[in-house]
Amino acid sequence: MVIDKDLVVFLHASLSSKAQWIPLMQAWQTQAKSKLDTQIVDYLALDLLGYGSAAPPNQANFQLSTEVDVVYQQIQAQRPHLEKDAAQVRVHLIGHSYGAATALALAARIPEAIASMTLFEPVAFYLLDHDSLPRREVQDLSAILHDQLDTKPAQAAAHFIDYWNTQGTFARLPEAQQAYFIRGMTKVCDDFNALFSASTCAEDLQQLQCPILLMQGQQTPASTQAVMHRLREIFPQAGYAEVDGGHMAPITHAHLVNPIVTEFVAAHIRTL
Repeated sequence: MVIDKDLVVFLHASLSSKAQWIPLMQAWQTQAKSKLDTQIVDYLALDLLGYGSAAPPNQANFQLSTEVDVVYQQIQAQRPHLEKDAAQVRVHLIGHSYGAATALALAARIPEAIASMTLFEPVAFYLLDHDSLPRREVQDLSAILHDQLDTKPAQAAAHFIDYWNTQGTFARLPEAQQAYFIRGMTKVCDDFNALFSASTCAEDLQQLQCPILLMQGQQTPASTQAVMHRLREIFPQAGYAEVDGGHMAPITHAHLVNPIVTEFVAAHIRTL
């Protein structure tokens, strides 16, 4: 029987792309005798629907399960026996924000294939009580974005970017980057809808037996603080790390985040 190399799957945040993870992958590839170079592991960095080179979703009522289906299909293209014998596949999921929330839902679908998960502030709002203040906070943000999407898309983008960073962040960006974010706001609204309606629950996640690392920034909104608190309840055995920075630390403070990710994933790679 041919034994596959471990497969590391990178899932990015909303309004980002797989390019978010290129510096980390390049660092792994250049480390001499690293357990994470491409002679030992395979990499799969994906553009989630509507971002980077990926087409937008073609359904009116977009669901997180659709995003998960697409990621699953791309993993299966790399590991064709995934569906018939998932236990023989070893997938390490690395996700940030929306990508991390997608990773959780995917892991609940194929728990036996997940060798490890590294999650930076998953926006898994589907795990929060419907009447909780943190969930209502982010639902209010979503309502503003939906209201402004058609008539004031630049204001919608500013609201979104400033919420996850600091007030005035959007205004300080170059015009080209502002335009890119404005174009992506339709999918952002789809992402919110999908996150609020997702069916993945704590019981689904508690079946996971793989090593898990939960990471967050020290300056992050109440909504993701609440999600992280819930995840630490669901996964009491998980590792936990805080870094300087906010929700976007995997991009703004990659020099702090990436070494922690590297150490954790390397510790759980199977060498053939």
